[in-house]
Amino acid sequence: MRRALPLVALACALIIAGLMFRAMFAVYIPMPFWDQWDHFATRDHWARLFEQHNEHRLVLFRLIAIVDNLLASGTYVVQFAATVGLQLAHVLLLAVLAARAGLRAPGDRLWALAIAFGYLFWRVQEENFLWGFQSQFVGVYICASAGFAALALVPGWAGVVLGALGAALAAGFMSNGVMAPAMLVVQAVWLRRPPVQVLALVLVAGALPVAYFTGYYMPRHHADPIQSLQRPLELIGYVAAYLGHPVAVMLRGGETLSVLMGLVGLTALTVVFVALIIRRNLATPARLALLHIAGFTVATALLTGLGRLNFGLEQALSSRYATPAMVFWTALDFLVWSLLAGGRWRLLVPLAATGALILMAINSRSAVDGTIRSWRELRDGAATAMLSDVRDEPVLGKVYFNPKHLPEKIAMLKAERLAVFAEPWAHWLGRTLAEHVSVLPEGTCRGNFERADPVVEEAGGEGAAYRVSGWGWDEAEARAPRWLVLTDTSGRIVGYAYTDLARPDVRKAIPTITDPDTGWRGHMRLTAPGAATAYAIDPEAGTACRVGTRKVP
Repeated sequence: MRRALPLVALACALIIAGLMFRAMFAVYIPMPFWDQWDHFATRDHWARLFEQHNEHRLVLFRLIAIVDNLLASGTYVVQFAATVGLQLAHVLLLAVLAARAGLRAPGDRLWALAIAFGYLFWRVQEENFLWGFQSQFVGVYICASAGFAALALVPGWAGVVLGALGAALAAGFMSNGVMAPAMLVVQAVWLRRPPVQVLALVLVAGALPVAYFTGYYMPRHHADPIQSLQRPLELIGYVAAYLGHPVAVMLRGGETLSVLMGLVGLTALTVVFVALIIRRNLATPARLALLHIAGFTVATALLTGLGRLNFGLEQALSSRYATPAMVFWTALDFLVWSLLAGGRWRLLVPLAATGALILMAINSRSAVDGTIRSWRELRDGAATAMLSDVRDEPVLGKVYFNPKHLPEKIAMLKAERLAVFAEPWAHWLGRTLAEHVSVLPEGTCRGNFERADPVVEEAGGEGAAYRVSGWGWDEAEARAPRWLVLTDTSGRIVGYAYTDLARPDVRKAIPTITDPDTGWRGHMRLTAPGAATAYAIDPEAGTACRVGTRKVP
């Protein structure tokens, strides 16, 4: 039984990560979302490389975005790959530290790896996995953790240099990285590093904040940190909720349980901290690295609370903050486990963590479909509005706080051939379908063009704009088409549609259709009333097949 438990944990971790990857692929669309509208042109990234964004200087994010523009035409593929790669690196680093902290048995190593993998890829962090802009929310923590690990495990000046480099890279991702050098100084003293090495880290801890905060300004609408300190109980509640939220989600609780679980975690970390001070022989380098990793996430929660306490406790429960919270629980679990590994309670932590993984897997399975639907609802309609040149402000308002500012930005994206405009077919609007593809015989695709609802535009183009919807199925490929175009009676392309809606009624009526998501929706613009036709397109094959025709209006 003991030998099977690590495999159970690994199986749960694979389910958790697999469902997260499923959601990533299901909702992927190369569509700017909120902050990304201010960060897409390569020349702008270079010009604003060190410019402040809210409280951060997103140097490394902008460099990743530049590479994404160069290699992937701004479709966020590189950004998503960076997020996954950085998080995988963090999983491996934490597993290595667990082994060096005393969990050296092969079964324990596998168990620790499974725990880290499941924790750091759980869907509670969905915002950081489903939005390419969030790569900094994983980057800052792996860099800080790598710095603490390097100082702990790499002897001599090499460890100092690598530790300082990790801290500098963390600051290059987000502002909380500026705290890492000061924590490295504490760690170096605890590790009894030579005074000259400690002094070098002190210089880094002094120079990095000076460089970072030169020309810095306080973001509007954020809380005054001094005033936040005058509300200590609210601040402690914010920090506790920040850290405890993932546990509350796992246990299907709310704000109160988030605060309670956070307090439990903070108490446990305090007990470990005191134990390592009192019993110096327990304070091994790897344990100190894990302690500082957990401490960095606590310091981040505190720093966040100082600047955002005015937004309320609910803001501490944001999905983006679940990544540092899960790093906190992973490091804490490994610390406590390593300290109990030689006693009668040695299985307490891994068994509890395995139970947590089981609950996380159940949670992920029950929530993944809802996650996919909600993210599709946010972004997909805006993509077809952009491609179809329809100013559907209620839809565009889901991807940017002020859709009235979007036409100029959309024109820039189109001119730069970035994001949703990266593919040649995204520029077919106004051209005839026959110029680009061959239309396959009737019956190749089946489906229906069901609705065409008018869109009210304040300043749209010529003619009338519509939201359109229906369903489609490619009989030859036995799959739902991803993209469709809409044509008018002359065969001119007047709009685009995207398949992303569940249609259980279609699947029930036609048993040969195996994909539940056959529903499509989009936008079009007609200069005169008449029939409009939806075609499924396969740009790589250069073909299209008719899905349905509807008279409009």
